[in-house]
Amino acid sequence: MAAAQETGIDIRGRVLSYRLSALMEDFSGGGHRSHDATALEIQVPERLKGSRLVIYHDTPPDPKSIWREVGATLEFHLDADLLAEGVQVFSGATGKLRRVDIPTGSGD
Repeated sequence: MAAAQETGIDIRGRVLSYRLSALMEDFSGGGHRSHDATALEIQVPERLKGSRLVIYHDTPPDPKSIWREVGATLEFHLDADLLAEGVQVFSGATGKLRRVDIPTGSGD
């Protein structure tokens, strides 16, 4: 049996904004649901550097979550297929979320 092809990608990005109710879903039965969103500027991988990625949240992240912290640098793992144009990415599809401390230099 052949090994499954790895389609995951590690993303590093800086949080640009956190928006409440950034995406609204309307249901055929008349109800609706909103999703908060985190906008990131991708830093890694190099081929995506400078592009923007929006992550929607099924449930609002904790108020102290790094998803909400503008200016924070974070890393997570994501299925590469989710980076296709027009695909909405939800935080539940991300794995291994962690804060990354980027050295700012010694100032010498």
